[in-house]
Amino acid sequence: MPLSPLLTEVLGCPRCKGALKVHDSEAGPQVHCPVCQRAWPIEDGIPQMVPERESPWPRSSGLGSGGA
Repeated sequence: MPLSPLLTEVLGCPRCKGALKVHDSEAGPQVHCPVCQRAWPIEDGIPQMVPERESPWPRSSGLGSGGA
């Protein structure tokens, strides 16, 4: 079940309160914070935004996004 667009607009990063982005990963759908570089899984349309489920989000996804 995908994440509701309403939740995408309302939820913020538990660390910095910044906007979250939704993406699909090998492990399934996730939300991530581009500022804190942390990610959380989405299960049954619900982001599992608890410390136990948090993981690092890589700055580079290997899709050719250049950088320093």
